[in-house]
Amino acid sequence: MELLVFRPKEFQRWYNCSYYEIEEWNSHRIVRVGMGVVCLTIGMIYCAVYLPCMYIMTTKHFWKHSCYKLMFLLGIMDILGLLVNTLSTGYLMINGDYYCTKPAFIYIAGCIGLGAWGGQCMSCVILGFNRCVEFWNTQSLLSIFRGKAALLWYMPIIAYFIAYACFSPPCLFSSMNMMWMQNPYYGFRSIKVDEGEYRNYFNAMNNIVMLVLLVFFNVFLIVSIRYRGQKGSSHVNELQKQVTIQAVLLCTAIMMPAGLYVYMDYFDIPDWLKLVNLFAWQFSNGCAIFIYTFLNKSIRIALFELIAPWTKKTSSVIELTHITFSRQAPIFRRTKKAPISCSKSSK
Repeated sequence: MELLVFRPKEFQRWYNCSYYEIEEWNSHRIVRVGMGVVCLTIGMIYCAVYLPCMYIMTTKHFWKHSCYKLMFLLGIMDILGLLVNTLSTGYLMINGDYYCTKPAFIYIAGCIGLGAWGGQCMSCVILGFNRCVEFWNTQSLLSIFRGKAALLWYMPIIAYFIAYACFSPPCLFSSMNMMWMQNPYYGFRSIKVDEGEYRNYFNAMNNIVMLVLLVFFNVFLIVSIRYRGQKGSSHVNELQKQVTIQAVLLCTAIMMPAGLYVYMDYFDIPDWLKLVNLFAWQFSNGCAIFIYTFLNKSIRIALFELIAPWTKKTSSVIELTHITFSRQAPIFRRTKKAPISCSKSSK
């Protein structure tokens, strides 16, 4: 983004559309109405479910827990990503656009989409760290997530989003390839450019580092549950199962597009794999709605009450249920109130 705003001459050198006249650029449009409608539909469904879930997170019973503060910011990054990889992509596919038919729109959208990807990665890593700290109940570390201190974790996420959006080469959409690519002339064999000059090494490094951290935190949590479950109660088996499903979903959702994008920087891939990558990117932003609605009982109940308020029970109050591990006591101390889980999965 800073290239467009502060270095326009340099921007023109890298992203100019002077190779053809506008009429010739338009003649290369490939309209994909069917795929465009699919992307728009996916985006509207994801956003229609995600936005109410985010609203629920801001209510006082949820907002007092640090994990939901972090999940709310993750939701913002996911929505920004969906605006680019579903809604904008669908619109551009229906029009058959690529970079040189709508250069300003596609460039800015690409910057926002890539920034959202960076913010999403950072949010997931910090959320994974938060879950591990809360699971082991480490007092010296819990203080950095309590109360308003949790909002301080917004700073590195937002800073990473801005740095990614402003200083990293963006992905640019092409209806010919049905994908967002770094090279604005990808697919135009008559335009000779050095692919390496457009390669985003920062994004490749981010994907590798973030994947390692995400896998580490999720494996650490799963191993911790297994270890403490063996020390305490057999009831941990169900909790272990749910957290394992959550970890696999989150890691797989981010690993697939991250890995494919790194691969695409160096090798050509068939059209079907480009579509797989696009849908994987979309799913990485929208998969949280399945976790919230199917695995998180607290949010699921609140969502039903928001959509159908006549189902709400006047005596229903949500509070956190603590998990304890011992040989004598059961793993859960149950109350008559609906529990909140500080992970995306609920018992």
